[in-house]
Amino acid sequence: MADTKQYLVYVKKINETLNKWSANAKKTEELPEMVKANPEALLIASELESGIWTSKKIEIKKIIEEASDFGQNNNVREVILGVIDKNQDLNYLLDTNGITVSKNEIVILTALATVDSTLIQHQYLWKLGKGAFNPIGSSNINDKLIALQPRFISELTANELTSSPGAVVYDLGAINTSILETINNITPAKKFTDQEKIYYIRCEINGVNLLYNFIGINGNYGSGELQMIIDDLVLIYSSANTDLFSFKQDKNQKNQPNGYVGLESDTKIAAVYLNIINNLTQGGAAAMLSAEMGKQLGLQLDAIRSILFSDNINLDTIQEIVDVLENVQTYIDNVLVNDLTTGGVTKALTAEMGKQLKNLLDNKANQDGTGAMGTWGIDITGSAKNLKPFAVDSWKSSSLPMDFADGVSCSFVSRKEGFPHFGSVVNVKTIAAGGGSLQLYVPYSSQLGGDNLKVRFGNYGVNNGNSWTAWKTLANLSDIPDNRVLAQLYTNVSTTDTVFTTLFSYTMPANTLAKDGDFLKITVNAIASLNNSDTSMELSLGGVVMHQFLNNSIFVYTYTIIRNSSTTVAVFFNNSPLGTLALPNGFSINHLLNINFKTMPGTTLTLRYVLVEKKAGA
Repeated sequence: MADTKQYLVYVKKINETLNKWSANAKKTEELPEMVKANPEALLIASELESGIWTSKKIEIKKIIEEASDFGQNNNVREVILGVIDKNQDLNYLLDTNGITVSKNEIVILTALATVDSTLIQHQYLWKLGKGAFNPIGSSNINDKLIALQPRFISELTANELTSSPGAVVYDLGAINTSILETINNITPAKKFTDQEKIYYIRCEINGVNLLYNFIGINGNYGSGELQMIIDDLVLIYSSANTDLFSFKQDKNQKNQPNGYVGLESDTKIAAVYLNIINNLTQGGAAAMLSAEMGKQLGLQLDAIRSILFSDNINLDTIQEIVDVLENVQTYIDNVLVNDLTTGGVTKALTAEMGKQLKNLLDNKANQDGTGAMGTWGIDITGSAKNLKPFAVDSWKSSSLPMDFADGVSCSFVSRKEGFPHFGSVVNVKTIAAGGGSLQLYVPYSSQLGGDNLKVRFGNYGVNNGNSWTAWKTLANLSDIPDNRVLAQLYTNVSTTDTVFTTLFSYTMPANTLAKDGDFLKITVNAIASLNNSDTSMELSLGGVVMHQFLNNSIFVYTYTIIRNSSTTVAVFFNNSPLGTLALPNGFSINHLLNINFKTMPGTTLTLRYVLVEKKAGA
């Protein structure tokens, strides 16, 4: 990549209009003999204002200072100071550059800076006149320079930059995505490899012509190559940009609507140019409230304070009434009792406590069980009546856990109320929320309800516990079908251990393989992060290793373990026989099924899926 300073020599000279006067300027010999004048001396000049010529006194020094605004008999020369960046500021450039100014020229000093990834020209008019200044120096900078308006690079200057011998221009044309997305996905990739070249990228986005200078690391950029980032580009030119300060104010527009503000009349600034609201209803986040409205607000606040003032004698103000009401509320809070334990002859019981007393009395009258509601303790040290069940068919299956009384209750139910069939239901509720509640259904007979208990639970995960799970059947092992899923794993489990580590374990109940010919089918799916020959798997049942092998990277295998006798099994791996193994303790006890893995250093083994099924023999 070429140095950024290489293209500074192509920056177009500015302020060319300062030379337009030269075509009509008088020759030197036609002018009177030059004499020295006091810069503090005054000249009389006429100026047209609002159609009237007015005479004014002007210092010669002021005319000299503003000479660049209206021309003089000099040539304009631009001097490039360099680039302002994080390592060098304007002071640095002034302290390291020198200039020689002749008597017949105006000197413009230019420094380039990147602002928000956009190239900007900072320019300064030289004030000290002719002479050799080496270095220019950063001291007393205001005596030496007048700062001109910052400027964007013009299209003409941009074209000169891209036409230089060392320039390489990639024209992307009109694009619909960002320039970074376009470059990073372009095929074939673009070469930014020559450090002696200056690379430019030209494109059009939404009708705006853009020119960028590439300042990143040399290389190939595009699909499958280096990826460009925003810091690799500097915006040289945009057709959407205009000069930061394009025009001087027209003096005829001074203090005029849409003109500029004169500083001689602050009242006119407020009246003409500022958005001041003079009422309390309009509002506006970008407007200012007048001082008059501030005064009105103050008067209204004083009136409110007067209304709220209390003399504590008569209830003739709002504040006094509020104070009395607060005292009454405090008195009520102190007199009322909202429990059945505090007591007090000077206290009153709340209506809520009266309601609870009524409920207690009603429940006490029915504590023999008939229609009993609520929770009642039973003294089991002596004789006690049993709680009578609720009336037949008084419960509905659609009733939610919170609809039932706390404690243990029961009722006879039927299918017409939504229960499995005729039978008894025992309800257990231990807390106000429904979570942890239980209903146990006992069938009426084999024909009316079946031979198995059914149960459902208060599901705290739904509706804050006020919801039932589905009915679940409690069955004997002998009732469970012979062909069924015993265990399964769908969650990834990983290891990097270099010794066998158990990633899956299942306790097989006694007599799962109850007869010869019954068998287990075990499906395993695992994957290693690297291909190697030292990733191993081991399968064991009841402490006996059924199989152990090495694998490269992906495991997708099936084991079949068939009961041959009360103490032996035949093992198949992917339908290939591995032989017959002894299971010394037989099948009458629980057996632990383990799937173990080990891997080599730097490799991760992930177990992704396991399915253990029990199949009945022929």
